[in-house]
Amino acid sequence: DKALNILRLKGKIPALKTIILMDEDISDNLTMRATKANVELVKLSLVEKRGRDSPRPADPPTPDDVCTICYT
Repeated sequence: DKALNILRLKGKIPALKTIILMDEDISDNLTMRATKANVELVKLSLVEKRGRDSPRPADPPTPDDVCTICYT
């Protein structure tokens, strides 16, 4: 539901390129809307796997870094 809400706001946040989802199941509707909005959907499990497979040194954020919206 939150990802759909974010996609609905895409017009107001043109820099949005990727949404990372904690859910393993991504609905066809969400996939279609993301594709139409030119936004990549990535499962958190894939992000974690990429991190394990390609570790990198810590890179602390700066005030100019892109923000993350996290719903809990």
